Amino acid sequence: MILVLLAMAAASATPLARHQYPAAIKAITAMLQHQDQPFWYARLGTARARLGHYSDALGAFSMGLGSPFYERQGWRDHANVLRGLGQCEEAATLRASFEATLAVPDSTLLWLDIAEDWLACGNHDRAFEAIAQAEARSEGHPDVHAVLSDVYRDQGHWVEANYHLDQALLVANPRSFRPVLSSVEHRMQVGDLVGAEEQLRFIIVGHMRDTRLFLARSAWFMLAGRFDEAQVLAERGPWADHEDVRVLCRRHAVHQGVGDVHAAAQVRRQAQQRLGYAPLCPAVTWSEAKFDRLVPMGSSSTEHR
Repeated sequence: MILVLLAMAAASATPLARHQYPAAIKAITAMLQHQDQPFWYARLGTARARLGHYSDALGAFSMGLGSPFYERQGWRDHANVLRGLGQCEEAATLRASFEATLAVPDSTLLWLDIAEDWLACGNHDRAFEAIAQAEARSEGHPDVHAVLSDVYRDQGHWVEANYHLDQALLVANPRSFRPVLSSVEHRMQVGDLVGAEEQLRFIIVGHMRDTRLFLARSAWFMLAGRFDEAQVLAERGPWADHEDVRVLCRRHAVHQGVGDVHAAAQVRRQAQQRLGYAPLCPAVTWSEAKFDRLVPMGSSSTEHR
């Protein structure tokens, strides 16, 4: 029996390590029939989180707290889920609790993730505070400049946004994901769709499940008038059943933008069924030059909970 359980454990761990999340969920669920242990719940939470099944992921993480896998890496996925559901304060608090642990080799990146938590909910003051913490740990880091650029651009402070974006691109690897993503978003805001498309090509590989990349790509398709492609992207896996509020709002905005009222209503019904509420999504004005917000989301971490 012990050998059987060991074989099952290995079979459960392998798909997750290989990013085969549906297979991982199936194998881990089977393992839990024999070993109802927090370690497996934490793994199950991570697999579900990376598929965008946030409601189920939260339930699994609640059973996996404190387990070795959770303490090593599951907490990051847990925080990402909280951010995606609009619970930004909870996400930031969870991340901060892991500073000075072996799970955080670079506290600069940790504090930038915290800044992203606050920025996702539109809290610029708290985002600036987190960026200051990151900068204190690594002055001149390209990702620090990239996130600063995002915050300033989001506030309409274009001189500061341009300066920090230039600094980020100057010191970063030409294909570094975070600075290039900031540049893509910036170019779309000013109407440089050709430049944005060129940079998108650099960062698609290896980041296809990144939420902000989905937001950037769907926005680019809409701004370029490639409406059919925007709808295809919005309705294919993993985004078709993703529970991140920003993804749901973007899918809704895409369908509204092309006049598909039925599909837009279906997204709201899906949100109601899976989250228990339909998020209040800001209106997105698509034009050739810009749109209101690249990442629409609620303004409060407690709204609609």
